[in-house]
Amino acid sequence: EDLCRLEEQSSDHYMGAIVLQAEDRKSFQIIDGQQRVTTLSIFVLAAIDLLRTRAQDGDEAANNRQRAELLEASYIGARDAVSLRVESKLRLNHHDDAFYRNNLTQRVAPASKRTLRDSERLLWECFEFFRARLAEKFRERNGEAVAKFVERTEGLVFIAIRVEDELSAFT
Repeated sequence: EDLCRLEEQSSDHYMGAIVLQAEDRKSFQIIDGQQRVTTLSIFVLAAIDLLRTRAQDGDEAANNRQRAELLEASYIGARDAVSLRVESKLRLNHHDDAFYRNNLTQRVAPASKRTLRDSERLLWECFEFFRARLAEKFRERNGEAVAKFVERTEGLVFIAIRVEDELSAFT
């Protein structure tokens, strides 16, 4: 709903605070806000999947494939030259990271939902939810509209609170 509201307004949309602990100059551990960041990344993955599906169906195949690749590189991560797998910019907690990397970033359905842990099932259901909503929303519109909708997420505003250590985060 926040994303749909953002599309309708010209101003930015406040998403709350996230608390970050610097690991180095370019890497941060998300102390608070991981769910929001993860949800947004799953939204982008669902949009990429929609664009790839449209390309496979012959709908502006080259353009939609290129849109999907650009969104993936920009928001999710780069492909490894050897494995051709997406190396995600986002790492989840140790319980969910493997599922996120192996299934969500690669958009590979789990063999069986029954074998998933609750958190993995919820992550996959989030992907399916966004995928269905995007397919419905853009049924009559082209891939360019999908890409514009994703890029509008740049209007989501977070307050980033950087802390030195975990103890400071809770203070």
